[in-house]
Amino acid sequence: METNEKIKIDNQKLNKKNDKHIQNQKQTITILEKMKTEIANNEKTIEQLNKELKNIKDEKNNLEKNLNELNEENNKYKNEQKKIFGLLETMKNEIEKLNEKNNKLKSKNTKLLENDQKKTKIIYKIFWKMLTI
Repeated sequence: METNEKIKIDNQKLNKKNDKHIQNQKQTITILEKMKTEIANNEKTIEQLNKELKNIKDEKNNLEKNLNELNEENNKYKNEQKKIFGLLETMKNEIEKLNEKNNKLKSKNTKLLENDQKKTKIIYKIFWKMLTI
């Protein structure tokens, strides 16, 4: 009987060990299932982030395209502005030349008027002298 008792005790010990292993394996399975769920959620999150990244890249490309178009338009305006400034500079120079000519003509006119006034005085003097004779 001692052998049977010993076998029973050994069996009980083995059963306890097996129970612990089974419990550990169940916990491991639970942890693995949680990890599997987390991985699936992470994959969904990664998918969503990839979609958002693609949208951001598309938006960036559109903004770059718009920026390039605006830069081209801006360059056209700058070129037009340069032309206009060139024309304004030419007009300014022409106006300065005309002002110089105008000032010279004013000076000549003033001299002519002074000469006319002198001549008119002389003519009046002569006329008065003739009248008074």
